[in-house]
Amino acid sequence: MTCAVQAGSDAAPRPARIGRLWFDTATDRPGSPMTPRTSQPASSAARAAIALLAVTCLAPAATAAADRTIEDGYSQLLEMSEKVAAVTRDFDAIQGCVLIRSSDPAIGREAIRLVATPAGGAPVTLPLDDQGCVTLPPALAGADAATPLTINVPKGKATLGVTFTVKPPTTRELDYAGLQAGAMQLNAAIRREAGVMRFMAPKIKGVLLLWKAPDPAEPAVHIQAAAGERRLASIPASAYRRENVTLTDIPPGARVLEIELDDKLVKANPKVTLDALPDIVMPLP
Repeated sequence: MTCAVQAGSDAAPRPARIGRLWFDTATDRPGSPMTPRTSQPASSAARAAIALLAVTCLAPAATAAADRTIEDGYSQLLEMSEKVAAVTRDFDAIQGCVLIRSSDPAIGREAIRLVATPAGGAPVTLPLDDQGCVTLPPALAGADAATPLTINVPKGKATLGVTFTVKPPTTRELDYAGLQAGAMQLNAAIRREAGVMRFMAPKIKGVLLLWKAPDPAEPAVHIQAAAGERRLASIPASAYRRENVTLTDIPPGARVLEIELDDKLVKANPKVTLDALPDIVMPLP
């Protein structure tokens, strides 16, 4: 579901950028499945500071010193890549990637250097996109799990993880189930992938649409329910309030609209019209 989940690092979580969701979790040991802290029951929603869009599960790869090898780093990277592929292969309304983050203010995302050196081969720098998602280049095809992985971020300041995001709609006219597809698929993925997606328990409750520079200025969503049209109006992002939800880095004039997942509407599946396509769709915890 951006959102980043802090796990296994000895660094304090930093405020999330747009597209990240932070939960407070712990691990039994490096590389183990994440388990909630005892102060927070696993059956209740995690306390979170939500920026926008993504739901991320961060695993404990943050034991590397600058330019030093991360213990089991490439093994974790391969495992996470396989988990992302398994989820996104079966759920077409969500997408994911392996994510690397630095909490060192001196080393921003653009300065992170992640390098794998396969046996008998030359070092290969792993590309990062503007969100910090890692790509495994073709040069590493066939590299085994023991491949050394180094990073230039100091010990305790880096986290390697998995992020899942909801794909925004590509058309202004769709049905209700299509609008809520990301939320429903994330719930299905939570049930199936109990380990990697445990941090999102117990369920996603809907979606939050965000328009950065809306046109029209106050977009709405229209649901053609059996009792008549329901018009859901957006509000200024600066005025949005929800328990455990914090929006950050929001441009002036941005609008948001929270749409709860309604099982009756899913069953009836009425037509939905958007005044404008949202820039971001975030799952609601």
